Amino acid sequence: MKPEALDAFATQSIRPGTLEAAAASPGETGRSMTEASVTQQEKVHLPEQPRPPLNRLNTPLGQRIDGTEAAAKVVEEAAQVVEGVVQGVKAAIHEAVLWAEKKAEVLAHSEDHAGPYDSPATCAGGVSDLDVMATGVLPATIPVQEDGKDRELDGGHKSGGRDSRLAEMQKRIRTKQKWGANRKHSNHPLLLAATVAHGLLALGHMSKGLEQFKHASINALPTTLRGAVKAGWYEGGGFLLIMAILNYKWAQTGLLDVYDKSIAGLLVAILAGAAASYFQSGDKPTATALSVVAILQGLGAKGASP
Repeated sequence: MKPEALDAFATQSIRPGTLEAAAASPGETGRSMTEASVTQQEKVHLPEQPRPPLNRLNTPLGQRIDGTEAAAKVVEEAAQVVEGVVQGVKAAIHEAVLWAEKKAEVLAHSEDHAGPYDSPATCAGGVSDLDVMATGVLPATIPVQEDGKDRELDGGHKSGGRDSRLAEMQKRIRTKQKWGANRKHSNHPLLLAATVAHGLLALGHMSKGLEQFKHASINALPTTLRGAVKAGWYEGGGFLLIMAILNYKWAQTGLLDVYDKSIAGLLVAILAGAAASYFQSGDKPTATALSVVAILQGLGAKGASP
C-alpha cells in the first residue's frame, strides 16, 4: 500500500465504509461483490410493469379539447333546434298563404260567375231573364222613379250588407243634394245671426285680452305663466272665429249629418256653461251676451236640420 493510505488507515481519517472494506478479509470482500453483481442482474432481468394507458382527458390539453368539443356539440344542438323552429314558422306561413290564395280564388269565382247560367236549375230550364231582355220583352234598364231619386234595386237590402250600405250612402247623397237645392238661394236667418254673434264675441274677447295684457298683474307673472295666459286668450278668440265660419257654412247648406249636429250641440253646451260661469263671477253683460248666442245657436241648428 502507499504510505498515504497507511497513514490514513493508521489515523482512521477515511470513510467508515472504506475502513470496513479494508479491514474485511479477502473472502468476505469477494462474496459481497458477487452478491452485488447478482442483485444487479436480477434488477436487469426483472420484468417491467405495464404502463397504464394514457388518458388524454386527464391531461390539460385533453381537458381543453374535451371542453371545446362539448361546447361545439351544444352549439350544434341549439342550431338544430333553431332550424326546426324556423322551418315550422315557414311551413305555417306557407299554409296561411295557400289558404288565403284558395279563399281569394273561391271569392273571385263566386263574384265573377254569379250569372243566371251558373246555376244548374237555370241551365236546365234553358230560359233566363237575359233571353227575355234580348227579345225586347223586358227593358234592360231600371226606370227612374218619379220623385227624381237615383236608381235602386227592389231587393237591394235583401242581398247583403254591401247593398244596404250602398243604399244608405245614396240616401245621404240625395238628402244633401235636395237640401242644397232648396237652400241654394236662401240662408237660414238664425244661423246667420249666430255667425255675426260669434264674430262679435271673438272681437270682444281679443280686445279684452289685449287690455288684460297691459295690466300690471299680468306683467308681474313669470314669463312662462304670462305666455300661457296670452295663449289661452288667443285660443279662445280663434275658437269663436272657427264657430262663426261653421255657422256660416251651416246657414248655406244646413246641418246635413250627425257630425254637424254633434258639433252644434257641443257648441251650445259650451256657450251655456261659459254664460253661467260669468254670471256667477258677477260679469252680467258677458253672461247675457253668451246666453243670447247660445239660444241663437240652438234654434238655428234645430231649424237648419233636414
